[in-house]
Formats: sequence, structure tokens, C-alpha cells
Amino acid sequence: MKKIVRYLATLLHDERGDLVQNIVLLFGGILATIGIAVILYNTITAKIANDSAGMSKLN
Repeated sequence: MKKIVRYLATLLHDERGDLVQNIVLLFGGILATIGIAVILYNTITAKIANDSAGMSKLN
């Protein structure tokens, strides 16, 4: 356990920080992709629901 903590500490104190930056960017990209998918899903389902309600009023 101490080995893992020391390894993570050296990563955080790394002057370049390339690995930490890549991990942060990866998580950010995943969260952004999930967010866009949720927004699109909600928009499409709302549009389908509105269209279905409009069609039932017409018929």
C-alpha cells in the first residue's frame, strides 16, 4: 500500500505532469461524451413524445 501511495505522490510531483494530464483529459473526454449522449437522448425522446402527442390530437 505504501508503494502505491509513494508512486502516486511521485506522479503528482512530476514536473512535466504528462501522465496526470492525460488521465484528467481522458476522464474529461469520457464525461463530455456521456453528457452529450444524455442531452441527445433526452432531446430525441422529448421530440418523439411531442410528435406523438400532436399526431394523436390530429387523429
